[in-house]
Amino acid sequence: MKLFFWLIRLVIFLIVLVFALGNQNEVTVHLVPGYTWTTALIWALAVAILLGIALGISAMMPLWLKQRRLAIQANKQLKLQATALPAAPTGKPNPTDSDELGI
Repeated sequence: MKLFFWLIRLVIFLIVLVFALGNQNEVTVHLVPGYTWTTALIWALAVAILLGIALGISAMMPLWLKQRRLAIQANKQLKLQATALPAAPTGKPNPTDSDELGI
């Protein structure tokens, strides 16, 4: 199974490499009025992808931290409930107990 995933990674790497080698044309990125950045297309795309990843992670971080905090609180409550409850019955009748008829 590991070999399969390494092959998938290799294929993705080769696709990205071919894409990068095929897109070495110069592009001009207009950042803000008066500022431009002239670079290869692949670098402009790489920066855009990395900025998107960073923005996505930073947008999701508060939700992830809240979920983690709630999960920790829930685990603590479960542990407290587990220690407070008596042992569960086994379902086997106790031989010393007798029913109403005394049998």
